[in-house]
Amino acid sequence: MSMIDKNIKDNFDTVAANYDKAAFLQHEIAKKLIAKTVFIKDAPQSILDLGTGSGILAKLLVEQYPDSKVTAIDNSEKMCEVAAAKPGFNTVCADARQLPFSDWSYRAIYSNLMLQWVPDYLRVFTEAKRVLAPGGFFIFSSFGPKTLVELRHAWAEVDDYKHVNDFTPMQELADKLSQQGFIDVVVSTETIVVKYDSIRKIFTDLKAV
Repeated sequence: MSMIDKNIKDNFDTVAANYDKAAFLQHEIAKKLIAKTVFIKDAPQSILDLGTGSGILAKLLVEQYPDSKVTAIDNSEKMCEVAAAKPGFNTVCADARQLPFSDWSYRAIYSNLMLQWVPDYLRVFTEAKRVLAPGGFFIFSSFGPKTLVELRHAWAEVDDYKHVNDFTPMQELADKLSQQGFIDVVVSTETIVVKYDSIRKIFTDLKAV
């Protein structure tokens, strides 16, 4: 495990217990993600949630597809403990870049706001392609380059240091998916504005997730 991976994992371990209280944006985007697939006529019998965190998306998937087998994975042991306390799905502590599942195991793969924390995300795409059954689909959300742009501009007025993460453009992710062999790749973007009364509250929320 690289130092970057360890730092990210440790951070999520630290915030796991109270993550749900602050993850209002994660919850909202999870609902939007599922809404994009409700038109599918036949519910997928097996669903994988990559990077489930506290199980927010997995719980919504169980509610949407009560007859489907939902499996949620995360590499944070503490997050897995929180997710496992939610009923209706199986939780596995594993790395999305090295999935402990056989080829063609799942008819659908979802992932909500996980990919931006994986530096070598191509390995996630490779594994998703491997475990995805023929005719299945892979849908995910990720932060884009405009995420926290106001905060980035504010810091630029203070100093020249980098205080805000850089996020990969969605079109670049789409191109990489096509290179991995995925077909009918569709990209959509949406801007969600969250207003704050103070800088302190912004940092409190960011640290909590």
